Amino acid sequence: MVMAGLAGYGVWDHYSPRSNGAGSSSSHSQESKEKSTDEGGSNRLTTLDPYRRALAEAQNTLQKRPWEEALSAYVELAEHYGDREEPRHQLSDLLAAALNDPGRIREDNFPILKPVLERAARLGVVPAMLLLAQRLRATEPDQTLSWYQQAVQQGSTAAMVQVGLLLSARHTPEDNHKALEYFIRAANGNNPEGKYCAGECLYFPRPGIVVNEAKALEYLQEAATLGEARAMNLLGIHYRKLRRYEEARRYFEEAAHKGSATATANLGELYLNGEAGVTDAEKAAALFRQAAEQGHAGAMFYYGRCLWEGVGVSKDLELGRAWLQKAAQAGSRAAATFLQQHDKPGQRNTADN
Repeated sequence: MVMAGLAGYGVWDHYSPRSNGAGSSSSHSQESKEKSTDEGGSNRLTTLDPYRRALAEAQNTLQKRPWEEALSAYVELAEHYGDREEPRHQLSDLLAAALNDPGRIREDNFPILKPVLERAARLGVVPAMLLLAQRLRATEPDQTLSWYQQAVQQGSTAAMVQVGLLLSARHTPEDNHKALEYFIRAANGNNPEGKYCAGECLYFPRPGIVVNEAKALEYLQEAATLGEARAMNLLGIHYRKLRRYEEARRYFEEAAHKGSATATANLGELYLNGEAGVTDAEKAAALFRQAAEQGHAGAMFYYGRCLWEGVGVSKDLELGRAWLQKAAQAGSRAAATFLQQHDKPGQRNTADN
């Protein structure tokens, strides 16, 4: 694996000793280094050798040693050579990859890595700040907010979104307003999640924020263009409300293809109710099952009802009951109510027949 910044040259490529026509063997290079005090450019070699050697050693550690050792090596390199950009860039790349790999920094190794991440964060490495905030979120909300805010100061739009989410979770008018400001900052930085969150805040009524549907739709459409599935789903809900079913179907389908279980369930409702241009109970049941298997509580309820009543699938009370129970356990009040009304012990045998 070749780290960015090292491709195309080796540790000593910045220095070209005088050739005697015999090539550049390792013994010749060593002899040339020993004679460098008598040759031009000796000061440059003396200055650059330790840095290039350390950079190569850090790269070698990444290739051959545990990831944690490579992280420490790059942090030490960035600290020692604070005037050099390359170590910080490579450290940032290393930690950015860890943000997308849950197996890198885990509950068991975080206490060991935390001091190293803090050192990296003090060097201004944004992914280190994000990783610290990510790991501390459940136990240290104040530290989490502090790390995200420091990342915001470095221009991180991802951190802007997270600060907004933390503030909006407080549910006060003042914090809701501040959250929207952070979402808009992220949206202005072309962050898809920031655009979605700004659009959602302006679409639904909440204390401290004045609804602005036109602006909300603008943010949501921009987010959808950037591939944000939640924005596609909310646009689908909006157009369904307006009875513009073809547009609703298109947005639900796009979001479902992105993996949104909510959009898949909403698409199932369109087919079940004949709002997708045709009533198709079989397709609706298949969509409910797909979303249910993704863990969507509402879809579990709908699929359970389909099985219970034989809508779009063969009637199967036992399997329907199982899905309804899963839905209730997942938080579906509708499923819990249905079971209370239709699955009483005295009625079960009759229903099964």
